[in-house]
Amino acid sequence: MERQTLTKVQTRSSHSNVRRQFRRAQSAGHPLLNLQRSIGNQAVLRLMHSAFEPRYGGRQSWLDAARRGRIQRQPDTDSGTKYGLALAGSRNKYVAKAIELWTTQKSMKVEEFAETLMKAIKTDLLSQGVPDLNWNIKRGLGADGIFDSKKWLVEIDPDKFSEQKVITVADLTLPDVEGIVGTLYHESRHTDQDVLIIRALLDQKKTVEEIFQETEIPKPIIKAVAAKKFKTPLDDAQKEHAKRMFVVMYGEHKELLNFLMKNTQTVEGLKKLAGVGNAGDLKRAEPHVKKLAEWAKNVLEPKVKKLAAGKKLGPQETELRHDLGELSQVTPKLVAAFDIALKMKNPTKDALEDLQDRTNEWLEKLDAAYHHLEGEKDAYAVEGLVKQEFEKEATAKPKSKPVPAKKK
Repeated sequence: MERQTLTKVQTRSSHSNVRRQFRRAQSAGHPLLNLQRSIGNQAVLRLMHSAFEPRYGGRQSWLDAARRGRIQRQPDTDSGTKYGLALAGSRNKYVAKAIELWTTQKSMKVEEFAETLMKAIKTDLLSQGVPDLNWNIKRGLGADGIFDSKKWLVEIDPDKFSEQKVITVADLTLPDVEGIVGTLYHESRHTDQDVLIIRALLDQKKTVEEIFQETEIPKPIIKAVAAKKFKTPLDDAQKEHAKRMFVVMYGEHKELLNFLMKNTQTVEGLKKLAGVGNAGDLKRAEPHVKKLAEWAKNVLEPKVKKLAAGKKLGPQETELRHDLGELSQVTPKLVAAFDIALKMKNPTKDALEDLQDRTNEWLEKLDAAYHHLEGEKDAYAVEGLVKQEFEKEATAKPKSKPVPAKKK
């Protein structure tokens, strides 16, 4: 549908114009706005990459775009994250396989490319005690990568591998391949994390049924972990890492992930407000904004108040209080800007641009809160290492062959 002509309005102050230009430049490269490969190829949106990614229990990887542009940190080996796919040996084997396929199998279908890499990841995970890894590669899923812990399934959408139509590996650019390599590893990392959580809960003498009730991870997976004889017990750092993940995934601070995984279409609809252009766009977004406002009133604001009243918060809760607090501040501003524009028969340019600004602010705060959650922080860090290592190998100059000495 064509956009309606916007009514020309009074010129803004120079300060406002500067601010708006900054917003435009900032949003142009904002990971969440590129989600359509979309954090989909990787941030919230691989939450919003599709919406904020079903991952745990169906949470979608909405942060696809962010995965592409965000600088990843080295996993902190002192915080219990040095296990499974984060280990250098696992990363090296995976990167070597990806380089082999990328350089020698240009005629391979992209589906087979992803399938082969997932098989390599599965072999590694099984060797380290993860009971199983299943995946579904299907075009049109809406996100490049999704891990659903309730189904114990990674879903992969080849349509999100590139902004262009791709059939074979030869159609992929180096950034495309980096995105694929990172996404598959990121989503598979969540199985690592859940196994660690299960082990920690078993150490607390929780039964299979109790763990299932708390996490909804399939019972066969929980039983297999319980029956596995791991070479080394969890150390204190790993137990703390598992605890930090559990609390925001399945425990007392799961509100943000619950909202994201239950309202992926809402998040997708809200993302589109960053490019809103007419009354039709506003009408389509109305139910999504309404749902956001209800969640903010009934869940987010009470949660922020509860955290604010806490007297002895640890580092994780302190960071969560800050992130959710900032999200709660920008949410009503987005809703108010939307209501103003919605009431106009022909929304003015200023009203629409203000709504775009408020949406970008909201997406930025949402992106930050999501990336700071322990499980995502770890998965993005491990993904980042793999992408950096792949790029290093892919762009390395081939070693020159030694020139044989001339015979005298």
